[in-house]
Amino acid sequence: MEISLTPELDQFVRRQMDSGNYLSAADVVLTAMKFFKEHEHVYKSRFDELCREVMVGYEAANRGELMDDEVVF
Repeated sequence: MEISLTPELDQFVRRQMDSGNYLSAADVVLTAMKFFKEHEHVYKSRFDELCREVMVGYEAANRGELMDDEVVF
């Protein structure tokens, strides 16, 4: 696989390698992809949780379990 980076990202990758933390550009990209994958997992988990909470409220509203707006605010 071949990828192209913006000049800014290319410089970022080079700085990471120059710091001695990574041996190659591939190591930097692999680490970045691992972080991205974890971020996606966390985002999906939070989104799924939010959907469940919305459904709880929706079902409660359908049962007539509503609060007066003055009580809420």
